[in-house]
Amino acid sequence: VEAFLLSSSLIGVLAQRLVRRLCAECKTPLPVGDAEQALLGAEIKPTVLYQAHGCEACGQSGYRGRIGVFELVPIDQRLQSLIHDQAAEHELERHARTLSPSLRADCRQRVLQGETSLEEFIRITREA
Repeated sequence: VEAFLLSSSLIGVLAQRLVRRLCAECKTPLPVGDAEQALLGAEIKPTVLYQAHGCEACGQSGYRGRIGVFELVPIDQRLQSLIHDQAAEHELERHARTLSPSLRADCRQRVLQGETSLEEFIRITREA
């Protein structure tokens, strides 16, 4: 697809991943140490996270269902110009980071809210 067509047609780009949802029946607290804090890289220092345990309700997996984590990058004038001018990927990414939270940030928020585990955060962010 030609760059000028992309730049004039796009209004946004959405990335999504599915992460396993912690089972509400059996999730257990995970004290947050320096290692967990370093992995999250969050400015907010949580005192507790949750981890999968396993029960009859979830088939001993510790997870029950999935939830989506998302990153939506709106195409503003600057990004439109970068696309049109066929800018380097790192330039596009640098500007996109100023427009919206990343997939990693959304997943981090889900971990902090106790919806998914640090293990899922690591799995998703290493692949993304």
